[in-house]
Amino acid sequence: MKKLTFLLTLSALFLIGCTTEEISTLDSSIENDSYAKGIANAPEKSGMYVIRTESVAAGLIVDAKTGLSVLFGVDFVAFCSSEPNFNDVVSTQYVDVQSNDERFLALQQGDVITFVFDGIFDGSKTLCDFVFSTPILAEGVSRFIYNDNDINGTVDNNSNSWSLKLNGRLLNQYNESKNLSAKFHETWDKEHHWSFSSSVRLH
Repeated sequence: MKKLTFLLTLSALFLIGCTTEEISTLDSSIENDSYAKGIANAPEKSGMYVIRTESVAAGLIVDAKTGLSVLFGVDFVAFCSSEPNFNDVVSTQYVDVQSNDERFLALQQGDVITFVFDGIFDGSKTLCDFVFSTPILAEGVSRFIYNDNDINGTVDNNSNSWSLKLNGRLLNQYNESKNLSAKFHETWDKEHHWSFSSSVRLH
């Protein structure tokens, strides 16, 4: 912008310095044509734009088949001591597709602290009771990815779909390296049907 302003100023000075004759009025047909093609008739929305920022990524994925739960993005000891420590801030990108229904896409990527528990968090006890009473199989840092095709759920003619994925190499209680692969995917048809799947694999 600074460069553009300088160039425009330089162009104006050049015209003033080199022109001594009176500038005639533009032909009306040319002026009208320029107006028709100019910013005065620009569309209200000029296409999608991208917002890039950073934000917290924290959550829980449960797999009933493997009997594992993975907590990520938060130090649960500090969290359960009423001193939440959300240090895992990840890159976040929102895309405004400039549709009439205010549709925003979302993408998050980054490294997050991760704990894998040998048990299923089913809500029968508080999360803090669960994490302090359930053995930790592995912990460390994993790569986190979140995708959402409509974060506000406003698009009527398109199913809402969002997913979480975690991949990383963690250490178990014997300081052995373990591979983690966890994911959660959910869809909503904007009416009454919801479907989801989740998996946590540690090997």
